[in-house]
Amino acid sequence: MKVTCMSVPIPDVYLIAAGVQDVFNASTRTDFRGRVYLHANGPYTYAGVPDFGDRPLPVIAEFNHQMNRIEEIEAESQYIRFPEHGIRVEIKHEDRQDPETIREYNFLARIYSHFRRTPETPFFVSDAVIGHAELTDVTHASKSRWAEPGLFHWVFTAATLYAHPITGVRNRQNDLIWQWEPPHGVSL
Repeated sequence: MKVTCMSVPIPDVYLIAAGVQDVFNASTRTDFRGRVYLHANGPYTYAGVPDFGDRPLPVIAEFNHQMNRIEEIEAESQYIRFPEHGIRVEIKHEDRQDPETIREYNFLARIYSHFRRTPETPFFVSDAVIGHAELTDVTHASKSRWAEPGLFHWVFTAATLYAHPITGVRNRQNDLIWQWEPPHGVSL
């Protein structure tokens, strides 16, 4: 049975699948609505973490800032170092945080946990179906913090990032939306 896939560059595809990014900006539109399987498109798999610097991610930005401060302290220290930065990361005042902040924190925690457990295994893989989401609208008028003026806003809900991506999936047509038949034995 064929399913509808959407190829999105890394890191946006991961942000969508994790429910952090609810809009994908594109120069084209589609009439398709419904579940799309999110395909990580890109020239390579990331050994580390891609640069999120230009995206509206305050939790990740603060985390990176604080980690850089720890690295600076360690570089200045003659005798003391912080193995694995010697920290446990938690969100402050979780009961007072908005859902967007919680989703971003959960995504960060998942990345951080992955690299603490298996630093040699990439988290951000390319040519893989990494999750799914519901494409509910395509508009020019989204109020999302992710919406860019002058582009179509592909709006997503009910996103799921898979614990184990389905690797080796190539978008041979290089289309944004395309049909894929999962191999025998692969359940979605």
